[in-house]
Amino acid sequence: MKKVLLLAALTAVFISMNADAEQCTKDFPNHFVTNDGTLGFYHGIGGAWWYPCSLSATINSVTPEACRAALATYLTAKAQKQPITLSYPGTCALLNSDISHTDGFAWFGVYWQ
Repeated sequence: MKKVLLLAALTAVFISMNADAEQCTKDFPNHFVTNDGTLGFYHGIGGAWWYPCSLSATINSVTPEACRAALATYLTAKAQKQPITLSYPGTCALLNSDISHTDGFAWFGVYWQ
């Protein structure tokens, strides 16, 4: 199976879709989880981070369960050296910028090529 779009609970997260969302593909080089459960992804440019959700509370319309699934998806993709594909409420250019932000996501998955 060369091309697989995993839509299981651990590899794709479906939340209420945002009509203005863009589908973006991004390779986040690093991540962290703070003591309060906030998940952060490093943009890889200029020290900017994206804080989309929390493992312990609903923020940005993303539940803790969806956030844990997004983290599992990210770790799986990173282990396989694959980028993440996600539906982002802003622009993909923002995910590739040197600006830190806190927008959530509509869905989060991995597309293996």
